[in-house]
Amino acid sequence: MSTPEMATGAGALATASTWFGRGLPLHLRIFECLMYGSFAVTAAEQLWNADTFGLLVLPVLGILTWAAARRGQAWPALILVLCALAAGLTVIASVWPGAPRWIHFFAPESVQTPLSKIMDAVSSLLAITALAFYFVGNVRAGAHSRPAKPVTPDGIPQTVPLRETCGNCGTRLVGLYCHNCSQSSAQPILTFHEGVSSLLYAFMKIDHKLLRTLQLALLSPGKLSVDYRNGIYVRYTPPMRFIFLISISVLLLFALTDVKISQLLFVYGPNPHVERDANGAPRLVDVREEFLAIARALPPQKPPPRFLASLEQELAKEHDGEHAGTLRYWLAVATGDPHLTQWNKGLPIGFLLMAPVFAALLMLFFRRQRYPFSDHLVFAIHVHAFALLSLLAIVPLVLVGSSFVQRNAMHMNTALLFGYIVIASRTFYGATWLAAVAKGSVLALFDNFLVALVLAGLSVIAEMTS
Repeated sequence: MSTPEMATGAGALATASTWFGRGLPLHLRIFECLMYGSFAVTAAEQLWNADTFGLLVLPVLGILTWAAARRGQAWPALILVLCALAAGLTVIASVWPGAPRWIHFFAPESVQTPLSKIMDAVSSLLAITALAFYFVGNVRAGAHSRPAKPVTPDGIPQTVPLRETCGNCGTRLVGLYCHNCSQSSAQPILTFHEGVSSLLYAFMKIDHKLLRTLQLALLSPGKLSVDYRNGIYVRYTPPMRFIFLISISVLLLFALTDVKISQLLFVYGPNPHVERDANGAPRLVDVREEFLAIARALPPQKPPPRFLASLEQELAKEHDGEHAGTLRYWLAVATGDPHLTQWNKGLPIGFLLMAPVFAALLMLFFRRQRYPFSDHLVFAIHVHAFALLSLLAIVPLVLVGSSFVQRNAMHMNTALLFGYIVIASRTFYGATWLAAVAKGSVLALFDNFLVALVLAGLSVIAEMTS
């Protein structure tokens, strides 16, 4: 074979290799394969249902995938993320009739066959997995792990400082970045590409730290606090930011679902009414009060007319007397007053406010260690963060309709908190098993009591300001 023919063959082989992604990193090749596999499953499902519009959208998504993988563009990947989330919500709405109302906004208009639902689910899983490979792989490969090198106003990569002193802190510069405050010596020139890359860098950096912090907080009780005390903290999310992010997650979860905490309801017998005892105090007759620690929102209650009439009659007699508060409380429970379910908003606030008080208790219980208050406070924040994380784990069980969880959720949360405190106190304070169990039981019960007090106070404030 002649040299020109060999060169032509080599060029064709190189072109084919490039076309099939042989020159790409492994995570981008996996990303492309999974995304195109997802599109293939979707195309088959659209052909089965004769959906022409869906078939027209797929080439656009294919071009976005090509741009994200072959051109290194960030914005096509973000568009694909939004599309994958919308497709996932559509699958959830089609297979879960009891999903929250906002999810049913994504429900398909026509009734789907079981085969269509399975194909949609497979397509969504492939797309989500592909995007996970894309972003995680880019972070590990360094695509978004460090800011771009500064450039001069002429666009030339900067190699020496453009000024003698730092514009932020005034320190004399000896390199590209200030050794005192880390600010670049170049004048920032913001572009769209730089803005998107910086956003991805910041998000991935925080997410990477957060995942590491979550792993240690859940699997190694007390180890996170020990590392912080020993000066190992750059690799983890700071304690206050950690519990703040978890608190926001709890608030969002309760806002996006119909799960409520500490719901009260009356179970009525054949002859429910309110009457007075020998001392003139009101009491419920043939009415049983039931408490749901955590459950899906109850439908509006319609109390029996006889019970409601007797309750309002006794309340009219009482006015602002000694028992007026009790009667108003019964009326709120009977009519399903929404103020009685304001605990959801106050739960993360309660854990945040009680962290210093819990730290003071830890300082009292473990005073022999002579740790400063700040160390106890970090330990208290990590313990309360775990309590909120355990609540996040309980909510999905409530959504699937577990009555046992609904009635015993707070007991389960207290038991988990007790076990966590016992193991964490052994790790952080070096306590014996006997001391850890004895002190952990008291601390867990007292901590729940303090948080309940804060929740009750917040509920009263919400009712007074309404």
